[in-house]
Amino acid sequence: MKKYPRESYYLATKFLLSANPDYKAVFEEQLVRLQTDHIDFYLLHAIFDENCQSYLDSGCIEYFLEQKKAGRIRYLGFSSHAGVEALTRIADHHQWDFAQLQLNYFDWQYGTTQEEYKVLEERNIPIMVMEPVRGGRLATLSSEAEGMLKEVHPDWSMASWALRFVKHLPQVQVILSGMSNMEQIRDNIGTFR
Repeated sequence: MKKYPRESYYLATKFLLSANPDYKAVFEEQLVRLQTDHIDFYLLHAIFDENCQSYLDSGCIEYFLEQKKAGRIRYLGFSSHAGVEALTRIADHHQWDFAQLQLNYFDWQYGTTQEEYKVLEERNIPIMVMEPVRGGRLATLSSEAEGMLKEVHPDWSMASWALRFVKHLPQVQVILSGMSNMEQIRDNIGTFR
C-alpha cells in the first residue's frame, strides 16, 4: 500500500491477548510490519465470557487509549462473542468508537444477539456486523422457506434477505460480508445499491 497516499485508505487490525499479552510490543510490531504511523480501526479481538476480565485487567485498554490520544489509533473498538453480562462489562469500560458483533436474523431470533444489540445501542456504540449471513448458512434455506421469500421478492437472493435485515438496524454502521466469488460480490453490491 506504500504507493498510495496514506489518507486514501483505511487500515484495520486487531490485538489478541491470548496470542501475546505484551500489547505494547505487539502494537509496535504491527506499525512496523504495516509500514505506517497509525492504525485507523484497532480492535481488541475475540472477547468471550472467559477472557473479558483478562482484557479489562491487563492494562491494554488504557495503553490503546493513550495511543489513540497520540494519534496512533484513530478508532478503538472490540469484537465480541461474549454473552450479555460480559459484553456489558466491556462496553461500560469507556465510550468505545465501535464494536464488532455477530449479528444476523437467526441469532437475533434464537440467540442473545437482540439483547447484545441493545447493550451497544443504549451506550451509543456503533456496530460493525460480522457474520450477517451466518457463515453462508443463511444463503441457502429449506425449499419451503426459500419459496415463501421468493413469493414476496422473486429477484432477491437468500443472502440479500440477511443483509437487508442487518442493514435496517440503526446502530449498524458497517456490514462485513464474507464473499468468496464474483457472483456473491455482484449480489451484495446489488443489494446495497
